[in-house]
Amino acid sequence: ADLGEEALEEGFFIAFIKFEIKMKEIDRARVLFKYGLDSIPKVRAKKMLNNDNSIVDKHGLVNKDMIGFGNSSNSLSLSINENNAEYISKLSSFYTMFEKMYGSSSSIDEIVVNKRRKYYEEQIRENPMNYDTWFDYINMEEDCLRNIYSISENINSLKSNVKNNKLGKGSGIVKLHYSESLISNIRDLYERSIINIPQIEEKKYWTRYIYLWINYAVFEESMTENLDIADQVYSKALEIVPHKIFTFSKLWILYSQFLLRRKDLTKARSILGKSIGLNPQEKVFQAYIEFELQLGNLDRCRTLYEKSIECFPESSSAWIKYAEFEDTLEEKERSRGILSAGVEQVLDMPEKLWKTWINLELKNKDFEKVRLLYKRLLEKTKHIRVWTSYAKFEEETSNYVYCRKIYRQAYEYFKANSLNKERAEIVFTWLDFEKSLYQLFQETRGEEAFAEGDLKDNMENVRQVEKLVPIKVKKRRTVQGKDANEKLGELASREIEGEGMKSEVQDVEEYYDYVFNDDSNQPKSLK
Repeated sequence: ADLGEEALEEGFFIAFIKFEIKMKEIDRARVLFKYGLDSIPKVRAKKMLNNDNSIVDKHGLVNKDMIGFGNSSNSLSLSINENNAEYISKLSSFYTMFEKMYGSSSSIDEIVVNKRRKYYEEQIRENPMNYDTWFDYINMEEDCLRNIYSISENINSLKSNVKNNKLGKGSGIVKLHYSESLISNIRDLYERSIINIPQIEEKKYWTRYIYLWINYAVFEESMTENLDIADQVYSKALEIVPHKIFTFSKLWILYSQFLLRRKDLTKARSILGKSIGLNPQEKVFQAYIEFELQLGNLDRCRTLYEKSIECFPESSSAWIKYAEFEDTLEEKERSRGILSAGVEQVLDMPEKLWKTWINLELKNKDFEKVRLLYKRLLEKTKHIRVWTSYAKFEEETSNYVYCRKIYRQAYEYFKANSLNKERAEIVFTWLDFEKSLYQLFQETRGEEAFAEGDLKDNMENVRQVEKLVPIKVKKRRTVQGKDANEKLGELASREIEGEGMKSEVQDVEEYYDYVFNDDSNQPKSLK
């Protein structure tokens, strides 16, 4: 490096390395190989980039103006890759032969990595929009960097050890140089990858691309500890996304968390607020609320919950989270008010909101309110799960008489509406209840229950419900499901075969149904 960039030529390195091998200085030859393989491509690329200062800024990041839907940036990166491969081909081949003769297992691994680098470069040259190739390439380079340092080490501590001469002679300097070279290579790969912007403005085509930016920012923060560049990466990524068409909640949230780690609360709030203003997302609202909750700003949390409900009035989860927030603050009436307003909306999953409200009242042990809620819910829907849940509640509160009454009401409703499947299910659940109640009385009260006649009454209840148990039978019904042309074709084929037009344009299918003893005029089952 002291001889200047002009000396960084393959012929110079090869001659120098041959001299060191002749002098049996194998370690020095290996250092020259690594330095040459790292430095020659960087110097060539740097010369090409310096011809146009508008490509990169002072921090080494690609200017946003150079990132567009044109092909100029892509062709530039490809030309650099092709030149790099041409310049290092002879030196790389020489290095492979050298390691086979003098290398260890680690050096052989390095040769394998170099071959993978060539493979990835070829794949990228063929299709720079293949983001999976970029991910694999970058992950390989990052793994190489992790292998240099253990988890407990970092670059700053290594520099300190080198300065205090705690490492072996010359080894720390080589290791430090090699790690810094890898960091530079990884950064270059990220810069080359993010130039390839998707040309279709649909979110599914952008997802993998945005993760390149996210990984880039995480790399700068965690592996290089360059927080300023990480901040710029997040910022530029947000500038590129067409937020009016779609957005990425994860990107906004990760950026805000990064700013929170930097203790820049004002900017973190600004980023989350900007996200809500451009394209509100429930995940961003929740992240913002958790952010303010950690800081103890309860009034801000309420404001955000109200804004969330205003933006997503149909979201059951938005109402539920607001109600649960007030409940954790022991604001029972506010929580009930929120749930009461929520159940009047047209929701995506209303059953979840009702369940939350019922569980809230159960937690407060306000059983009368629970009964009122079940009655209100049955006015809106007669789903079997509502009936069984209501009956289970009464059973758990030892209100066995009312529990039996609920089962009877549910049975009569399903019978009146000819819902045989639900009717059968409620009978089986009812029978399980009567049997468990008989067993409970027998185990807990024994002779006392027998003397008082409770066991006899319970056994009679079991017999009465057993009479309602249906028989499962196979039946036939007419179906009009097939297309008319298809049916006519079938009829025509039957006529040709001599069957004639005996069948109408109808089909018959077999199905299973339930026959109840308390029903009349039941159709016969198949024999």
